[in-house]
Amino acid sequence: MGKYSGVNDADATGDRHPYFLVGNHTVEIIKVIDRVSRNRELFIVIEAKLLSTDSENMRVGTTYAQLIKYNNDMGPINLKRFILAANGLEATEETNKEVDEDTVEDVLSDDQPLAGVVLGLQCHTILTKSDKKEFTVHTWSPAAIE
Repeated sequence: MGKYSGVNDADATGDRHPYFLVGNHTVEIIKVIDRVSRNRELFIVIEAKLLSTDSENMRVGTTYAQLIKYNNDMGPINLKRFILAANGLEATEETNKEVDEDTVEDVLSDDQPLAGVVLGLQCHTILTKSDKKEFTVHTWSPAAIE
Protein backbone atom coordinates (compact mmCIF):
# COMPACT_ATOMS: atom_id res chain seq x y z
CA MET A 1 0.00 0.00 0.00
CA GLY A 2 1.17 3.47 -0.87
CA LYS A 3 1.58 6.40 1.47
CA TYR A 4 -1.81 7.88 0.44
CA SER A 5 -3.77 4.69 -0.18
CA GLY A 6 -6.52 5.80 2.25
CA VAL A 7 -7.70 8.36 -0.27
CA ASN A 8 -9.10 5.58 -2.45
CA ASP A 9 -11.92 4.88 -0.02
CA ALA A 10 -12.46 8.47 1.15
CA ASP A 11 -15.90 9.83 0.32
CA ALA A 12 -15.63 13.54 -0.45
CA THR A 13 -19.35 13.68 -1.20
CA GLY A 14 -20.34 12.94 2.40
CA ASP A 15 -22.92 15.13 4.09
CA ARG A 16 -20.82 17.00 6.65
CA HIS A 17 -22.15 20.50 7.09
CA PRO A 18 -20.90 23.52 9.04
CA TYR A 19 -22.38 24.06 12.47
CA PHE A 20 -24.78 26.83 13.42
CA LEU A 21 -23.07 29.96 14.71
CA VAL A 22 -24.20 32.46 17.34
CA GLY A 23 -27.26 34.42 16.24
CA ASN A 24 -30.97 34.30 15.51
CA HIS A 25 -31.86 32.13 12.55
CA THR A 26 -34.87 30.89 10.61
CA VAL A 27 -34.32 27.46 9.12
CA GLU A 28 -36.09 24.75 7.15
CA ILE A 29 -35.46 21.23 8.42
CA ILE A 30 -33.92 18.96 5.78
CA LYS A 31 -33.49 15.79 7.81
CA VAL A 32 -32.93 14.39 11.28
CA ILE A 33 -30.73 11.29 11.49
CA ASP A 34 -28.64 9.38 13.97
CA ARG A 35 -24.99 8.47 13.60
CA VAL A 36 -22.51 6.48 15.65
CA SER A 37 -19.03 8.00 15.91
CA ARG A 38 -15.75 6.15 15.67
CA ASN A 39 -15.76 6.16 19.48
CA ARG A 40 -19.17 4.46 19.40
CA GLU A 41 -21.00 7.52 20.67
CA LEU A 42 -24.56 8.09 19.45
CA PHE A 43 -25.23 11.48 17.84
CA ILE A 44 -28.45 12.96 16.53
CA VAL A 45 -27.81 15.17 13.50
CA ILE A 46 -30.29 17.93 12.64
CA GLU A 47 -29.64 19.32 9.17
CA ALA A 48 -31.39 22.50 8.12
CA LYS A 49 -31.28 25.05 5.32
CA LEU A 50 -30.69 28.60 6.52
CA LEU A 51 -33.55 30.87 5.41
CA SER A 52 -32.56 34.02 7.33
CA THR A 53 -30.07 35.08 9.98
CA ASP A 54 -28.63 38.08 11.79
CA SER A 55 -25.16 36.51 11.70
CA GLU A 56 -22.75 38.04 9.20
CA ASN A 57 -20.73 34.82 9.24
CA MET A 58 -23.45 32.54 7.86
CA ARG A 59 -24.88 32.36 4.33
CA VAL A 60 -28.59 32.09 3.57
CA GLY A 61 -29.29 28.98 1.48
CA THR A 62 -26.48 26.97 3.07
CA THR A 63 -27.17 23.75 4.94
CA TYR A 64 -26.01 23.79 8.57
CA ALA A 65 -26.16 21.11 11.24
CA GLN A 66 -26.56 20.64 14.96
CA LEU A 67 -25.01 17.56 16.52
CA ILE A 68 -26.64 16.33 19.72
CA LYS A 69 -24.42 13.96 21.69
CA TYR A 70 -27.26 11.70 22.77
CA ASN A 71 -25.50 9.88 25.60
CA ASN A 72 -24.65 13.20 27.26
CA ASP A 73 -26.95 14.09 30.17
CA MET A 74 -28.54 16.89 28.11
CA GLY A 75 -28.82 14.82 24.90
CA PRO A 76 -32.33 13.43 25.37
CA ILE A 77 -33.53 16.79 26.76
CA ASN A 78 -32.19 18.73 23.77
CA LEU A 79 -33.70 16.24 21.33
CA LYS A 80 -37.07 16.39 23.07
CA ARG A 81 -37.06 20.20 23.05
CA PHE A 82 -36.28 20.19 19.32
CA ILE A 83 -39.09 17.70 18.55
CA LEU A 84 -41.59 19.68 20.62
CA ALA A 85 -40.70 22.92 18.81
CA ALA A 86 -40.88 21.18 15.42
CA ASN A 87 -44.40 20.11 16.30
CA GLY A 88 -45.42 23.64 17.29
CA LEU A 89 -45.36 22.91 21.01
CA GLU A 90 -43.78 24.68 23.96
CA ALA A 91 -42.10 22.49 26.58
CA THR A 92 -44.55 22.03 29.45
CA GLU A 93 -45.29 19.21 31.88
CA GLU A 94 -48.17 18.15 29.64
CA THR A 95 -46.36 18.27 26.28
CA ASN A 96 -43.27 16.65 27.81
CA LYS A 97 -45.22 13.37 27.87
CA GLU A 98 -45.99 13.57 24.15
CA VAL A 99 -42.43 12.84 23.02
CA ASP A 100 -41.38 9.28 23.75
CA GLU A 101 -39.11 6.64 22.24
CA ASP A 102 -41.66 5.86 19.49
CA THR A 103 -41.77 9.56 18.58
CA VAL A 104 -37.98 9.63 18.23
CA GLU A 105 -38.02 6.49 16.07
CA ASP A 106 -40.59 8.18 13.83
CA VAL A 107 -38.60 11.44 13.58
CA LEU A 108 -35.45 9.49 12.61
CA SER A 109 -37.26 7.21 10.14
CA ASP A 110 -36.73 7.22 6.39
CA ASP A 111 -40.09 9.06 6.08
CA GLN A 112 -38.47 12.17 7.64
CA PRO A 113 -41.74 13.69 8.91
CA LEU A 114 -40.03 16.92 10.03
CA ALA A 115 -38.51 17.68 6.61
CA GLY A 116 -39.82 21.03 5.40
CA VAL A 117 -40.76 22.33 8.84
CA VAL A 118 -39.69 25.96 9.33
CA LEU A 119 -38.38 26.83 12.79
CA GLY A 120 -36.69 29.60 14.67
CA LEU A 121 -33.29 28.88 16.16
CA GLN A 122 -31.39 31.02 18.61
CA CYS A 123 -27.75 30.10 19.25
CA HIS A 124 -25.49 31.47 21.97
CA THR A 125 -22.32 30.22 23.64
CA ILE A 126 -21.59 29.27 27.21
CA LEU A 127 -18.55 27.87 28.97
CA THR A 128 -18.90 24.26 30.08
CA LYS A 129 -18.71 23.71 33.83
CA SER A 130 -16.22 20.88 33.76
CA ASP A 131 -13.47 22.07 31.42
CA LYS A 132 -14.49 25.68 30.66
CA LYS A 133 -14.71 25.05 26.90
CA GLU A 134 -17.00 27.14 24.72
CA PHE A 135 -20.23 25.34 23.81
CA THR A 136 -23.06 26.50 21.54
CA VAL A 137 -26.55 26.28 23.04
CA HIS A 138 -29.34 25.78 20.47
CA THR A 139 -32.82 26.99 21.41
CA TRP A 140 -35.48 25.93 18.91
CA SER A 141 -38.82 27.71 18.69
CA PRO A 142 -42.05 26.63 16.99
CA ALA A 143 -42.41 29.87 15.05
CA ALA A 144 -39.75 31.43 12.86
CA ILE A 145 -37.83 34.25 14.52
CA GLU A 146 -38.81 37.54 12.93
